[in-house]
Amino acid sequence: MRIAYRGRRPRRFLLSSSFLVAVSVCASCAPSGNSSAGAVDASDASFPAATRPGALVVVCLDTSSSYPTARREAARDAVAAALPKLVVPGRKAGKVYVYTIGVNTYGEPPKLELTLPALRGEPVSADGSSAPLQGSHVSGSAQKFVDRWKKLHDRALSAARAEGRRLRALNVSPSAPGTDLGGCLKNASEQFADRSGKGVRHLVMASDLAPDGLQQQSTARMTGAAVSVVDFTCSQAVRCDARKKRWTKKFHDLGAATVSITRPGYPAHLFEGAAGSTGGGT
Repeated sequence: MRIAYRGRRPRRFLLSSSFLVAVSVCASCAPSGNSSAGAVDASDASFPAATRPGALVVVCLDTSSSYPTARREAARDAVAAALPKLVVPGRKAGKVYVYTIGVNTYGEPPKLELTLPALRGEPVSADGSSAPLQGSHVSGSAQKFVDRWKKLHDRALSAARAEGRRLRALNVSPSAPGTDLGGCLKNASEQFADRSGKGVRHLVMASDLAPDGLQQQSTARMTGAAVSVVDFTCSQAVRCDARKKRWTKKFHDLGAATVSITRPGYPAHLFEGAAGSTGGGT
C-alpha cells in the first residue's frame, strides 16, 4: 500500500494497534526559521516489544552408515539458510536444537544450540492494515520510524544468518551401526513440551527414515508441530512411497500439524506457510 499526503493537515500513523505516532505532513508546517521544531526521536524503544512466543526448532541429522554424508551436509546447509525466515515482527527470541541420529539418539545431548533473535513490532499504515509505510511517501518524523525499524529488522536478520553460519560449521562423525529414529522423535517431544509459550514448533529431519536397532520413542508427542523430512534418500520407488506413507501417518498420529517429506533436489520450503516468514533467507 502506498500512502499519499494531501493538504497540510497532520495525520497519525500506527506503530501497532495500540501505539500512535503523530507526524507532520510537510516541513513547511513547522514554524519558520525552526525546521527542527516538533521533531520526534525514533529509538528502539519506540516500537512495541516482541510479545509473541519465539519459534522452537529441533533438527535431527542422520549420521548412520545408510545415509550419505553429502545429503546430511546439504540438509544442514538448507536449514542454516532458512533460519532468517523465523525472524518475524513481534516474535520473541527462539531456539534451535541440533541432534544427530545414530545408534542411541535419545542418549545424546544436542550437538549445537542456536538462538534466533527477537524482533520488535513493525510500523504499519494509518488505516490499521499491516502494509508498512512507504519511504518515498512519508516525510519528517514518520520516515525516522520507518528507517529505524528497517535497521532493527536488518540487524535481526544478520544475527540469524550468523547463527546459520555456526550451523554450517558443524561437522559430525558417522555413528556406530544403528539408526535410532525414535530417539529423535522423543528428543523433539521433550523440547516441545518444555516451554511456557505457544510459539511455532518445527521438527526437521535429514534421514532415509530407515530405522535400525533400538528405537527409543516411548511416549513422544509433537502436537501442532510442522514436520519436514528433507533430503529423504531412497532408491526403489514402490518401497519409497510406502515408507513415506507410513511415516506421514506416524507423524500425524503423534500430533503433527503438517508433514512434508522431500527427496534431494526438490524444494523443501522450510519454515514457510502458517508458521510465518519474513522472506529473509540467505
